[in-house]
Amino acid sequence: MNKVILVGRLTRDPDVSYTQSGIPHVKFTLAVDRFRSKNAQNNPEQQTADFIPVTAWREQAQLIGNHLQKGRRILVEGKLQVSNYTGQDGTKRTYTDVLLDRFEFLDSKRDSDQSQIPSSYPAQNQNQNYIAPPADDYPPDDDGGVPPEQIPF
Repeated sequence: MNKVILVGRLTRDPDVSYTQSGIPHVKFTLAVDRFRSKNAQNNPEQQTADFIPVTAWREQAQLIGNHLQKGRRILVEGKLQVSNYTGQDGTKRTYTDVLLDRFEFLDSKRDSDQSQIPSSYPAQNQNQNYIAPPADDYPPDDDGGVPPEQIPF
């Protein structure tokens, strides 16, 4: 079974793009809290974050692009997806992200009325297998995530 459930905050404003065939998609990174203890006797738990790339398509991509911005907290459900590609320098690379199935807003946008949009967005046609557009339509982000000191929370 391939299922991922994450709760985190967006590291930057999502920017919706379109494939050559006009299909909307968005890639964003979630900062997901992780607790670890260096020395359980002397130090309290220290909080760190993992930066997880997420990809959304079609209506979900447009909703995320229109209603979420950097720092917003959301829950995402999806599948772990591993892709291979050749970089500009000719080296083979692997890119791992979460392909979004469903998401929920976990906090409210202070400047707008959220009552006009639902808080949960399941993927359309959940019972059908989803086939993503060819890899040429969505080159991977090479930004490597955002350093923890640049996260606004």
